[in-house]
Amino acid sequence: MKHSLLLALGLGIILIISRIVPHPPNFTAGLASIIFAALVLRKYLYWVVLILAFWVSDLAINNLIYPKTEFVWITSGFMYLVLIYGLIFIVLKQLSSRIQEPLAILFAAMGSSLIFFFMSNLAVWLSTSTYMKDWSGFVYCYIAAIPFFGNEIAGTIFYSSVFFTAYWLFEKNTKVSKIEA
Repeated sequence: MKHSLLLALGLGIILIISRIVPHPPNFTAGLASIIFAALVLRKYLYWVVLILAFWVSDLAINNLIYPKTEFVWITSGFMYLVLIYGLIFIVLKQLSSRIQEPLAILFAAMGSSLIFFFMSNLAVWLSTSTYMKDWSGFVYCYIAAIPFFGNEIAGTIFYSSVFFTAYWLFEKNTKVSKIEA
């Protein structure tokens, strides 16, 4: 458990850094960290650690990088993200016994990105006045989000590749070290 908590904290730090440093919009470690936690760490505690990392990065983004006139503790869309990431975590946790190979991880990253795209933009359409509350506003909301989806899926695949490759290499080296000892 101690090693898993350290791993979750490491993921959280990478998540925070990836959201704070300059990057293309939505090209972050956010969704990849949720995927990794669901498939490898598997405990809800680690999902909570990552949600706290999202919150900390939001605090920095909203109050240090793009400060408002008053301190922002929680943005209006944060609870939607918590729900979406929670759903993705639960679904992947249930499927994790079937997801062991790199191709399956790729499909998990792509599927999670699709879920995030559809649900987050539905939340944008429902909760903002940016788009009309009719079919054309709904469609326009999704069309406007397409460039962000490209970055989201690219970031999720990139960071998932990094996380799982590092994990598999560590596991392989740990097993080799135990055999040699």
